[in-house]
Amino acid sequence: MEQLPVLASGSKATTTTPFYLSLDQRASTSSSPPAEAPPPPPPPLAVSDPSTHSNNERGSEIIKAKIMSHHLYPALLRAFIDCRKVGAPPEVVGRLSSLAAEVEMNSGDGQEQPADPELDQFMEMYCHMLVRYRQELTRPIQEADDFFRSMEAQIDSFSLDDNGYEGGGGSSDDDEQETVDMAGLPVAETGSPSGEDKELKNRLLNKYSGYLSSLWRELSRKKKKGKLPRDARQKLLHWWQLHYRWPYPSG
Repeated sequence: MEQLPVLASGSKATTTTPFYLSLDQRASTSSSPPAEAPPPPPPPLAVSDPSTHSNNERGSEIIKAKIMSHHLYPALLRAFIDCRKVGAPPEVVGRLSSLAAEVEMNSGDGQEQPADPELDQFMEMYCHMLVRYRQELTRPIQEADDFFRSMEAQIDSFSLDDNGYEGGGGSSDDDEQETVDMAGLPVAETGSPSGEDKELKNRLLNKYSGYLSSLWRELSRKKKKGKLPRDARQKLLHWWQLHYRWPYPSG
């Protein structure tokens, strides 16, 4: 077998890289991803400026002082107190009334402030809004109160009718009859009429006697009054005492 010649150590062959190895090195160098850039540092935390916070508080205090010194501030406060009175217990209403009186007494202590159209518009708008809000709050309570009063009146009428039937104090038919004239109309018990009045009366009776007599007969008819038994009336009164705050079906 033929042996390959051994190259000398100082020859060019020992320092030259083979062709296939150089291709592998180039491929590995080109395929390796580039180094990623480091992430940017986080932004520094915002440090609150104490002077800005104090300026905001000072601005709020100035606005409050302007509102409290405005000439419409007592009216605004009274409107707010009136809203709180709606539906409140009597003791709370008393305390609110005393507070409103105190505000009324101290309303003239404010100093004259320079004109501020924006503040004037703000105060007028909120006064009007509170007045309307109080009206909306009062309306359902007033309607409920009217309903309760009507129910109490109906129950009282039932009681009066029952007492009238049971007491035997009703008037007889003879006592209820009145003196009627030729047209069937009641005659007022007055002194003797003059000639002109009597003549006018006779003329009117001759013209309208038919209509008036039929109308009087219709009105004079006895109408039967409804009567609840005593037990039913007592149960109705007891139920009303328990449910007068909410006399509606609860589903």
